[in-house]
Amino acid sequence: MGSLFHFSIKQLFITAWEQTKLLFEQLKSIASSLEDNTFVVIVTDQFDHSGKHIEFSDFLSVLYNNISLLGNTHKNLRFYKNEVESLIYDKEVLARVTYEHLLLFKFDGVRLTMLPTMEAKTEEGEVLFINYNPERILPQVQIPSVVWQHITKK
Repeated sequence: MGSLFHFSIKQLFITAWEQTKLLFEQLKSIASSLEDNTFVVIVTDQFDHSGKHIEFSDFLSVLYNNISLLGNTHKNLRFYKNEVESLIYDKEVLARVTYEHLLLFKFDGVRLTMLPTMEAKTEEGEVLFINYNPERILPQVQIPSVVWQHITKK
């Protein structure tokens, strides 16, 4: 029985890793076309079972040599009337961002798709409807950073 339990837990972590990898691969394809000071919000329930915190600002910053690109999952955000706070492990504030800088996506474990609107409850108890901001995506693709060129051997 213990071996079966161990196998099941191991499979959960393998699945979580595969889903994280899929998410990052898809983010990679769009990150180079994001406008500076864009904050990517991923709405997903895929990482709940692993207890894992997915905060991908470092991923965006390093690969595209742009520290102004930030992102987090919706469950690690705290909403206010005029801004949102990005948290790590529900306590440390990583960034404060106004709503016009948000770019919303939904991740179902396989596909990353645009999310036209998202409902959020503020810390003050109000319900907000946050809209996707397509103007955060640039019409031309920027040249990836030296780090990304090294990783992809391009």
